[in-house]
Amino acid sequence: MSDWTTPKTWEVGELITAPMLNTHVRDNLGHLFARPLAQSVQAGAAGYVITGTSYAAVDPTNLKLTLTTASGRAMIGLLASLQGSATLSAGLRVSIDNGAQVAVWSDAIHVLVTISPAPLPPLLVAGLSVGQHTFALEAKVSANTLTMHRSAAQPLRFWVMEV
Repeated sequence: MSDWTTPKTWEVGELITAPMLNTHVRDNLGHLFARPLAQSVQAGAAGYVITGTSYAAVDPTNLKLTLTTASGRAMIGLLASLQGSATLSAGLRVSIDNGAQVAVWSDAIHVLVTISPAPLPPLLVAGLSVGQHTFALEAKVSANTLTMHRSAAQPLRFWVMEV
């Protein structure tokens, strides 16, 4: 994938060459259509069990993504099926660069006893420095036990993409 190049300001009468067009048109379009993406898809395993009432990493190995950005912006998504041991309130967030920045979906997601999809829109994070960043999924419960399913029927998908 090509890096983004600030588009040139063209001048009247300027001779445009193939390398110029390749840099400012082809490569920039390629960059826009092949944005950096990192994801973890968890399926076919026992669910993650969360009992802590303070935020902690759900899985510091498999749900910690690394992405190199050039724009300073990222979109973060989570597709998950949640289940409580009782009806409960849970919190889900993403720790960026080991807590240097945090993006929160909610501190009070209502979780039912039946398996239900988490109602989470993508998070847009701006103000990141250009370079490599880590994104770790964290969760907490108000009380009781939260299960984040990751079976073939209810896969867990955590992703981050530069925008």
